Amino acid sequence: LTPVPNMMLMNDIGTVVDGKLLLIRVAASGREREPLLLEFVHRHHPLLQGVPSWTWADARVTDPSWPFAASPLLHLEGGNVVQIRADLVVLGVNGRTSMESVQRVADSWREYAIAQGRKITLYILRLPAGFNHLDSVMGLIGPTECVVYPPVFEAYGPASVDVVRVELGSFPMQPTVSAGFFS
Repeated sequence: LTPVPNMMLMNDIGTVVDGKLLLIRVAASGREREPLLLEFVHRHHPLLQGVPSWTWADARVTDPSWPFAASPLLHLEGGNVVQIRADLVVLGVNGRTSMESVQRVADSWREYAIAQGRKITLYILRLPAGFNHLDSVMGLIGPTECVVYPPVFEAYGPASVDVVRVELGSFPMQPTVSAGFFS
C-alpha cells in the first residue's frame, strides 16, 4: 500500500454519534481508501467487535466499489459533524459535506430516534466558502461549553451562515431557518 498520511486526521474519516461509528465518504478523491481502511479495522479489531455503526449510503463502505456506487454528490466528512449532547447534533454543509448526505444521515438518525422513543435536534449550518469543516469554527471545550469563531455565528455577521433547525422523531419534521445559530 502507498502511504496514507492524512489518515492521522481520523475525525475526517469517521466520528462517533451517540455511541455508533459514523463512517465517512470523503470529497477528496485522494482519500477514498481511508474510510475503507477504517471500516476494515472496525470489522476485524477485537476491541471494536460489537461497536455499532450508522448506515446512510447507497452501499456498505466495505464494498470495494463503494466510492463509486453512490451518488457523486454523496460526501460527508467527520469534521462537519459535532455532537453537542445526546439529543443535539450540528452538521456543517460545504464542498466537503453535501446536503444529500445530510438528508440521508438525518433519515437514519430519525429512524433511530423513533425506535428509541426520543427526539434528536439537528442544526444544519451552510458554511461560508473557505471554511473546510465545522470543527474549524466550533469546538466543544466541556460538557456545557463550546468555543466558536464569532463571525460565522453572529446573525448577519461578515461570515454568517444560514441555520436550519429540525427535530427528528416520530412527529412530522418541520424545519425552521434562522440567520444565526444563537438567535
